Amino acid sequence: MRTGETTVLKADGLFVAIGHTPVTDLVKGQLELDAAGYILTKPGTPRTSVPGVFAAGTCRTRVPAGGHRRRLRLHGGARGGAVPGGGEALMADVSVRDQLRKIALFQELGDAQLGKICDIAKIVAPKQGEVLFKEGDPSDRLFLVIEGKVRIGRIIEGIGEEALAILGPGECFGELSIVDDGPRSADALAHEAATLLVIDRADLEDVMLMDKALGYELLWNIARTLAAKLRQTNDKLTFLSVSAKFG
Repeated sequence: MRTGETTVLKADGLFVAIGHTPVTDLVKGQLELDAAGYILTKPGTPRTSVPGVFAAGTCRTRVPAGGHRRRLRLHGGARGGAVPGGGEALMADVSVRDQLRKIALFQELGDAQLGKICDIAKIVAPKQGEVLFKEGDPSDRLFLVIEGKVRIGRIIEGIGEEALAILGPGECFGELSIVDDGPRSADALAHEAATLLVIDRADLEDVMLMDKALGYELLWNIARTLAAKLRQTNDKLTFLSVSAKFG
């Protein structure tokens, strides 16, 4: 710096040490920043506005304390006033953290780990009969049932649609998308008006990458859940096959 000489150094990575003011001039005009100059990232993940570029530390915008409790308008419920465009609405304070604790997949996670899941969870409220995904669709999301029921089924030749499972509050589906890139193996639709938490696979992968302990616990729980569902599905398909032959 004293001589003004420029030197090019080869490096696999770059760490920028900062103080109370984020030193992000290096990425201005390249990454999305907030008004204070902090790098904006996708909630609960280190992803920036540029694919493949991640941010960490105090140069990154943080989620405010208490940000896991949201006031939500839930469409498709059986209570509340009319919503423009059809449907019903229910205004309620919903603690996403409390809802996650009711689901076996997340029951063993600590508060800090649950907070990371809260940041990436979204709420949807399908109406009765609304299709969530069809067999053959990309597997890119995990679904958690908060209220109502969801039907998982397949079209079986000679029989038609057959429900493989009716899932209610506290249950989840789409876990295979976390460990497999293959297409959906069945259809899913709202058996009745429902409220669901939805987690994108890409967001969850980022969280699991940043917290190895969370990733280990979650993958172990997913493996146990999938094993139990596989046994139930095999029993159901065996019964249907025998019924078709002798019915």
